[in-house]
Amino acid sequence: MSDQWHLLNNGQQYGPYSEDDLLQFVREGRIVRDSLLWTEGMQGWVAASTLEGLFPQVVPAIPLAIAVPQAPAIPRPVAAGTLTAPTPQRATSPGKAATQRTAPAGKASTQRGQTTKQSTRAMPSGPYPTLRIKPASFELLLALLGSVVTLMAIAIWAQRTIDQSDVAAQATQTLWLKLMWAAAAGCLIGWIAVNAIYLHRIWLTLQYAKPRTTPGNAVGLLLVPLFNLYWTFVAFYGLAQDWNRITARYPDLNRAPKLNEGLFLAFCCCSILVPPVAMILWFPVMLQICQAISFMALPPRHRASLSRSK
Repeated sequence: MSDQWHLLNNGQQYGPYSEDDLLQFVREGRIVRDSLLWTEGMQGWVAASTLEGLFPQVVPAIPLAIAVPQAPAIPRPVAAGTLTAPTPQRATSPGKAATQRTAPAGKASTQRGQTTKQSTRAMPSGPYPTLRIKPASFELLLALLGSVVTLMAIAIWAQRTIDQSDVAAQATQTLWLKLMWAAAAGCLIGWIAVNAIYLHRIWLTLQYAKPRTTPGNAVGLLLVPLFNLYWTFVAFYGLAQDWNRITARYPDLNRAPKLNEGLFLAFCCCSILVPPVAMILWFPVMLQICQAISFMALPPRHRASLSRSK
């Protein structure tokens, strides 16, 4: 079978992965039976459950009345190119029949009335998926913000120097003044839009690891009056927490730039209590966000070489 498998998760395509990677993802619960996979030669995406050998076969339980003691079977090694998973074994002892259930990956398995939950903090073995995103430019944000301040300053100065004596000159100056204010408003809208795009993009980079919210909610709920006072802490402070946690779990992301959680918390608090201070804190906050996005935009081999060089 092919060693170039692709995974579709939350509308994002990841990969390519080898067959060994798929088997590892099944054991970790990152691929379930409803996950969509594709490789070259297929006409479309197929459910993971349709691939033979990817999931272990469930052996029917033997009724208690005919349960027979069995010696544990020696697990067979997985041969490359076969996608064959070990067959679950059932062991019984005289006088006591034990029935073992096979639960789907990522869910709790129940045996003898006790529930054992799979650990969700296990260190993943594979690299973080490739993301087709564009890097962020902090210089673009500075240029837009600088244009807003400059145009507004010129418009205010021009407003005070309009010639009140010459009617014809006053009409011309008024027209240019209106154009100046319109340009300042356009740059301000562009600056706000780019901030929203970058916030959406950095949350998008974390979706494979299942963070606390989606990119659309992170940006959209900031527009809800009053509720956005709370949501600011989720969209920014929660972002710093999820980013640091996820990048620490994957070996190829260990060298990713970290987000200062204290800085992001201070930015959220000042956004509500002291907006002028929040505007000052905006500079380091967005700088760190842009650096994080640009790191995730690198191909995996470049991220790995960056980790080795550091």
